[in-house]
Amino acid sequence: MDLKRDQKRRPSRTKRFLAQCLKKVFFLAVFVCLLGGIGWAAYRYSQPVRKTFDEMGAFVNPIVQQYGWLPVIAGALLVFGAIWAVVDEQSDKENQRYGQRERV
Repeated sequence: MDLKRDQKRRPSRTKRFLAQCLKKVFFLAVFVCLLGGIGWAAYRYSQPVRKTFDEMGAFVNPIVQQYGWLPVIAGALLVFGAIWAVVDEQSDKENQRYGQRERV
């Protein structure tokens, strides 16, 4: 057991942080693409969903006309922030399990 050699093999905190961020951003991009594809297909092929989306658009349109896109973008960021928090929590749990396996 050479401690210095083991420390050199281990990625630095910055590299681990960047790897985790990249993993989360990739997950969010995939999630947004899947959600967008499902939403588009539902809008295109389902009349009740189309009606609901049109009602949502009618709700958002006056807000955009009066205040601009900022409140809409802020709401979307809140949703994606919540998703990010869930992904972060799952990542922490995974890291804890991985750490327990290394110790055993």
